[in-house]
Amino acid sequence: MTVSNTTPLASIATAKTGAQMLEDYLSEVVGPMGYEVVAVELIGSGKGRIIRVFLDAPNGISLDDCTRMGPVVSASLDAAEADPGAADVAGLMADPYTLEVSSPGIERVLTKRSHYDRFVDRRVLVKTKRPIVGEGGGDPKQKTFHGHIQGTQPLPGAEDNDRLGLVTLRELDGQRLYRIPLADIRRANLVYEG
Repeated sequence: MTVSNTTPLASIATAKTGAQMLEDYLSEVVGPMGYEVVAVELIGSGKGRIIRVFLDAPNGISLDDCTRMGPVVSASLDAAEADPGAADVAGLMADPYTLEVSSPGIERVLTKRSHYDRFVDRRVLVKTKRPIVGEGGGDPKQKTFHGHIQGTQPLPGAEDNDRLGLVTLRELDGQRLYRIPLADIRRANLVYEG
């Protein structure tokens, strides 16, 4: 079975977004405490700006965990503003913001190759930045995909970079496969099938 994709693996690259910089910075703080930063969202601008941090833990995360970790995350972001080694993060904190610390929920966002690997065979909704054509063709303008995660493939030469690689999805009807570069995914989340 052949899967087509118009972007060669060797040309896929990604620059860190502000959300990814915050995610990396906060992971260094909460990781040793037993938490994973699943994703960070930067929403809005000006006085209405929101920084939403999604945390998880091996046994799940409770409301008490989020409440306990809120001040830890807030203090870490405040410390970044005074740390010369965190100038890129401090630049993101220059404008006022509201901090929200949350669990990823049952329709959790997927941002890394390891997230997709953890949820192989689960149903997912993926929205891409550009159209992706699947095996045997398909809609050349398709940027929204409903399917099941089949697996991932690291980017050659960047196997240790969890943000690079390909995700393989099978359409809900099982007829077409899509290999989607992680760098081309605008948003992806699990779909509850309860």
